[in-house]
Amino acid sequence: MKFTIILLLPLLIIVISCSSVRTNTTTKKIPPSKSLWAKKTELKLPGKSKQEIKPKSRFTDTAKVFVKPNIRTSHTSINSQLDTAIYNYEKASEVNDVKNMDASCLEIKSFAETFAEGDSLKFEALFYKCECLIYKQKFHEAEKELNDLIKEKQIPNSVLERSLIRLGQVYCALERRKEAQAMFAKFNKQFPNSIYKEIANCEAIRSE
Repeated sequence: MKFTIILLLPLLIIVISCSSVRTNTTTKKIPPSKSLWAKKTELKLPGKSKQEIKPKSRFTDTAKVFVKPNIRTSHTSINSQLDTAIYNYEKASEVNDVKNMDASCLEIKSFAETFAEGDSLKFEALFYKCECLIYKQKFHEAEKELNDLIKEKQIPNSVLERSLIRLGQVYCALERRKEAQAMFAKFNKQFPNSIYKEIANCEAIRSE
């Protein structure tokens, strides 16, 4: 029995020493990397994804652009469009193209409501809005609009000149001759050298 124990003792020593070496080796190993699922989960956490941060920055920059537009650029663009609408209206009125006149009048009305108060282009658009009312024989509406227009303190002379004549002609159409003559007299006093003097009378509307 003793002899057997003596034979087994070296074997036990060898097994024990191998076991300790394996344990030490295991403790020195690098921890396993995170699984693919763990990485995906981490990306969803707030504040850790670059993809979530960048869009916020781009949105802020875009918002500033829209909050502070280039007024001069948009102003010029609208001016060009207004000129086109007026040209189309006048061209259509020459041949009595009702369809295109109506379409142009809708555009002009839109511009009249778009420009800021005191803008010279607004006055121009308002005058042609009145032209559209006259064309549609809405004389009472045109009278009110023209009266409001000529009372504006910032109205350019080029618009005031035409508005006075048109208001006089509207009075003619409404058979209010005294008011018409008073308006024509006011026009002649303020614009004695106007190129529109020949139509500053009730007779001028008969051929229209």
